[in-house]
Amino acid sequence: MNQNVPGPLPTRLVFLSELPNLPVGSKVRFLGCVSKYTIAKGILTLEHNDSVSSPNRKGPRRAPGARIDVDVNLLLESLSHSDIDIGNWINVIGYVRPLSPAPSLVLQNEMLKSGGGRKKPSSVYVEALMIIPAGGIRVGEYERVLSEAREVDKRLKGSS
Repeated sequence: MNQNVPGPLPTRLVFLSELPNLPVGSKVRFLGCVSKYTIAKGILTLEHNDSVSSPNRKGPRRAPGARIDVDVNLLLESLSHSDIDIGNWINVIGYVRPLSPAPSLVLQNEMLKSGGGRKKPSSVYVEALMIIPAGGIRVGEYERVLSEAREVDKRLKGSS
């Protein structure tokens, strides 16, 4: 095997709320709840108000409503309607892509009117390579395990 030929990028397990802060082109896996499906564009909107540990407080706090669009056009032939029903939790594996062009003022105003609050629209979306139904997942347990795994990774990287 030729060592100079790079393989596929490793997948990084992240919280949905972290996606806008990741470099474009990152390969990610994340959990989200289907809140909308725009059939004409092949776009799922996922949400996850994940708990994050706060150094200043005891216990978790809720991150403000994180939301991301997921392009599922590559998967249309293999998706079943039941996988993407509103309210279903799914795991997505895909690439972080830039939103281009930047969202228009009209789109930003539509988001404000539709209950998007004063949050600025995400500057990225995810191009899905795979969608895996999460089934009856215990979201709090998932968040705890992911947070603990990250702490272990930090400690291992710090000791090497």
